[in-house]
Amino acid sequence: MHVKDCFANRHLLVLGDEAFIRTVVSRFLRRSGAASVAEAADGGSAIRAMADYALTFAAVISDINVQPVNEIELLRAIRTGQDGVKRSTPVLMLTVHSEVELVAEAVALDADAFVLKPIHRDDLIERVCRVLEQPVPVKPAEHYATVAQNFAPGAN
Repeated sequence: MHVKDCFANRHLLVLGDEAFIRTVVSRFLRRSGAASVAEAADGGSAIRAMADYALTFAAVISDINVQPVNEIELLRAIRTGQDGVKRSTPVLMLTVHSEVELVAEAVALDADAFVLKPIHRDDLIERVCRVLEQPVPVKPAEHYATVAQNFAPGAN
């Protein structure tokens, strides 16, 4: 599928606490043909945007370690349908190698893909297109509540 076709009529949400990274990722997506790209600085803002936005986001692209509401909390909120958000919304995570525990929890919460930092445009666009074409199947919301408990501090 051609990149422009992949992004045609797609509305995306970019989450990150660093304005520069959000801007770069958003620019890559817009230049690839996304219909619109919204931005959020943290997971709480992202959930509000997903619940309030008039359009349904085709995917969320997020830095894995934002604060105060981090990407794991956002992913858990999406997968459990918090505030009526679409549980099957694909979520791609921007990460570095050193975040092993966060990546493990994201995998358990069915993150759709990971994009390594530093971000390279072609890698990002290829991953987003792949996820839009073949999102990860979503399990029942109860499953994700259990996953969250398994990764809580002191769990084992």
